[in-house]
Amino acid sequence: MKKKILILVTLVSLFNSVCTGQKLLNKLIAKVAGASAPEATVVSKLSGLTPTIGFGSNLHPLELETIPQSFFPGWKTGADLIFVMLNSKDNSAFTKIDGTVTIDGKVAEYSTSGVYYIVSDPTNAPRKVELTTSSGEKSSFMLEPNKKQLKVKSINGLTEDIILDLTKNVEIEIDDSKIPENTLLKISIAMSQVGIKSTYDVCYIRKGSKIVIPAAAFRNINIKADGKFKKSFISVGIDEDLQAQSINGTFTHVNYLSTYSDGMFVSVKTEPEINLGLLVKGKDEPTNGTVTYEITKPNAFTSRPFSQIKKIGISSFVAKGITISATSVITQEKNLEKGEGQTTKTTTITFPKQSNEAWNSLLEKMYPEFTKVMQTEFSSSITEIDVVTKSTSFKKIKSSLPTVNTEKEFSVGIRNTQETNYFSFLESFGINSIQEELFKETGTDALCTFTLELILGEDKGKAFITPKLTYQISGKINGTQTNTTFITGFCLGKGIPSDLIGLEIEFNTTGGKGTNDKKVHSVAGNISAQELEKLMRTSDLISSFTKSLKEMIAKEKANGDYEIVWDLQK
Repeated sequence: MKKKILILVTLVSLFNSVCTGQKLLNKLIAKVAGASAPEATVVSKLSGLTPTIGFGSNLHPLELETIPQSFFPGWKTGADLIFVMLNSKDNSAFTKIDGTVTIDGKVAEYSTSGVYYIVSDPTNAPRKVELTTSSGEKSSFMLEPNKKQLKVKSINGLTEDIILDLTKNVEIEIDDSKIPENTLLKISIAMSQVGIKSTYDVCYIRKGSKIVIPAAAFRNINIKADGKFKKSFISVGIDEDLQAQSINGTFTHVNYLSTYSDGMFVSVKTEPEINLGLLVKGKDEPTNGTVTYEITKPNAFTSRPFSQIKKIGISSFVAKGITISATSVITQEKNLEKGEGQTTKTTTITFPKQSNEAWNSLLEKMYPEFTKVMQTEFSSSITEIDVVTKSTSFKKIKSSLPTVNTEKEFSVGIRNTQETNYFSFLESFGINSIQEELFKETGTDALCTFTLELILGEDKGKAFITPKLTYQISGKINGTQTNTTFITGFCLGKGIPSDLIGLEIEFNTTGGKGTNDKKVHSVAGNISAQELEKLMRTSDLISSFTKSLKEMIAKEKANGDYEIVWDLQK
């Protein structure tokens, strides 16, 4: 993925100045992106796969020239697009079948990264998808097009030559006669980032024949960097997660995303000042020295307001670290008397192994202090860890890294929690993700992960621990696809030297006239529970966590956009 992003960015920088049209640039990007994506694994069986299905109706105009059009050759204005993406249940590899995928009897095109698709003229008739492999496995199902259709009638009272100031509210008039009451509508806008044009989500809002999109929503578009609004397009759409019908064969349950949207071209004369998220960082001076801290909160599309935190679940409460650290630094020598050579300085730091019980005891002491802070600052309740870890959905998580405690490293969690691999935890995204199941089953609206990390260091012949507390509080999805995060942060304490931490420094000179030298500064010894707590600076970390959280809560309140944007869904 990193390779793919790097190629895209490089391509944009190379071709932005020479490509005369967005369409040409998009085609080049799509071609290189497809070539740089990991090769799909070819399989002959469907039993190890999970399908991700999309059914988009009333495709946006071809002349908008967005990057999705380049990934799906044959794109037509107002057409239907159906795609099937095959994912392995065991890993994140893209998958291609040794066989065929047909939609209404027509062989689907293969795009890239395990995606099969077809673009066709619109119809309200159901579509039959059928997969057949060389091993003889088959699966078929029926997809209904989205019946909740709408028509954008005007934007700010205009139907053409629409010029917008996105620092002000925008009024959209729609024909919503085919849409049930209380339906959530998704507002999107077309823009370019690093030369790549696509449509980006602005907000969700309850339906109405006239809807007003506040300026705050345009400040919080679902993007990670500023973009350009040249030749833009505003659309109003409906996203629904539906179940396929008439399912036969290998797949027994198939969900699909059904979308319908309509919109108009607009010219943006005044662009919004995009909120790329809030940041709080600083230093605290508690009892035992400096603690630096940092909290980030994404913008209001991908981060809910703190007022929505009513019931917090703890999904991970872990201590971890590397207990043997060996680092080498090479210096070159060039001296007329010594001759030429190099000296390697090797520093080995050893932290004595602690039992699982020792780490559990430390964490159990921190747990009520940490949860009390969250209860107080968010005016919320805490769902005990046992409720989360005993849930059926939690047991589905493949991402929890195993408990380990050796002479070299440790990762120990209290009450059956383990360190979490976020990417695997969210291996299925949006409305069907394991995380959403966990929210529903436990009755929580926020899930927190907590990690206390031991980091070894050395300075002037003294070994020390730098303790680090990291945490993340996640929220429920926005709409059907977008995961949200309340905050992510850390507190990093200044290390406290200790003679109980083993430290050995060795100099090894090759060439020249230098001499080798090895010095043992300290030998790892027995660390008491009190000494461990002092070295890990647990009370200082909790104190700084409290201070930084108060600052972020105040900053969100001062910003004001979060409540405005999320109130649109009430």
